[in-house]
Amino acid sequence: MRHVRYTNVRQDVPVGEEVDLEADVQQDTPTDIEAFDEEEKPPIRSWRRLVTRRCLSLSIVVGALFATVCFFVPFEFFPKPPEEVDTKFFDYAAHLLPGTAIPVLGDWGRKGIVGQQQVAAALATFCNTSLHNCPHIISVGDNFYDDGVSSVDDEQWRTSYEHVYSDPLLQGKWFVALGNHDHHKNNWPNEVQYANSSKKWILPRRYHAHEWLFGSMRVKLLILDTTPFVTGPLGFEEQLHWINQQMSLGSYTWKIAVGHHPIYSAGKHGDATELQTRLLPVLLRNGINLYLSGHDHNLQYLLSKESMPHQQPAVDFHQFISGSGAVSDPYHYEHPKAKWFNPELGFMTLKFTEQELICTFRNVSNAEIFSKTVPLQV
Repeated sequence: MRHVRYTNVRQDVPVGEEVDLEADVQQDTPTDIEAFDEEEKPPIRSWRRLVTRRCLSLSIVVGALFATVCFFVPFEFFPKPPEEVDTKFFDYAAHLLPGTAIPVLGDWGRKGIVGQQQVAAALATFCNTSLHNCPHIISVGDNFYDDGVSSVDDEQWRTSYEHVYSDPLLQGKWFVALGNHDHHKNNWPNEVQYANSSKKWILPRRYHAHEWLFGSMRVKLLILDTTPFVTGPLGFEEQLHWINQQMSLGSYTWKIAVGHHPIYSAGKHGDATELQTRLLPVLLRNGINLYLSGHDHNLQYLLSKESMPHQQPAVDFHQFISGSGAVSDPYHYEHPKAKWFNPELGFMTLKFTEQELICTFRNVSNAEIFSKTVPLQV
C-alpha cells in the first residue's frame, strides 16, 4: 500500500504568484509529493503505539491482581479506621480562654413564666460582667415541660427557648442533656433534630462528648442520657461501653459527667439507686469525680467518699445539682452527703484553672450564694 505526504512547497515560485496545482500533481513532481511505504512510517507514531499497548497490558495485569487479592484475602485483614474519627465518639472541640466561666442551668423550659424570665435575666447579667462573657452554656435537662417538643416547629422552641434567652450574650453554644420530661411521649428525637438547623443547640444524639481546651488544660465533658438508667425503655449498657471508649482516647486535666438525674440528692426525688449501681462505678473507674445534674428543683452540693474494690484510698466524688432554672422546690431532708442546699431560683457556673475548679451558685439577683473550690485530683 502506498501513502503520500506533502513535504515541501515550490521554491521556484515567487511570493504572490498564482500556481496551477492540478498540473503539478499530474506531473507528480517529486519535490512536491514524497512517496513512502507503510514499513517506512514516521518513528514517532510507532513509539506512541508501543507505549499505549504496554500501558494497557500493565493495567490489565494490575487489575486482575487486585481483584484476586480482594477475593481471597479476608476483609478483616485490611486495617480499620481509628474509632476516634467516628462522629459518635467525638462531637465538638473548642479552644477557650483561661478564666472563661461556663454557666450550668437545669429544668428551665416552662414557656417563659416569671421564674424562668428572672433566671434568664440574671444569667445575662452574669455573662455581661464575666471575663470573656459566656461562649458556652450547659443544660442539664428537662428543657421543655411537660412532654418535650412535638416537632422542630413546636411553639415551645420560641416560647420556652429562643424568646426567653434572646439576650445577645446568651447566644453561645448550649450543650444539652435530655431529661425525663424530654423523653415523654418519645419526643426526644425532635430535640436532636433541632440541632441540625441550630448553630447553638448542641445535641447531636442522646449522649455526646466534647473537649474544651483552656490554654494547656484539656477538659473532657461527657453529656449522658440518664433516663434509660432509671426508667428505660432504651438500654443503658451501650452508654457504659461508650464512656469507656471515650475516656480511652486521651489524658485530660478535668473529667466531667453531666446527666439529668442526680446520683445523690437531698431533694424530693432523693437518691437514684440505679445510677449508684450502674453508672457510678464506671465513672469512678475512668477517673471522673465530678457530676452535674438537675431534676430536683433547687440548688445543691453533695460530697461523698467513693472507692472501687481493691482501690485505695477512697476519692472525693463531687456532685452539683442546678435544677431551679424556672421553678423552685423547698422540700429537702437530712442527707449525710449533702453539704449545701438552697431552694432559690438560680444557676451555677464553672471556672477552670490549672489546679482547681471553682463552682459557684448564683440567684436571680446574680448574687453569689455559695462557692466550692474543687482541687485537681490526679
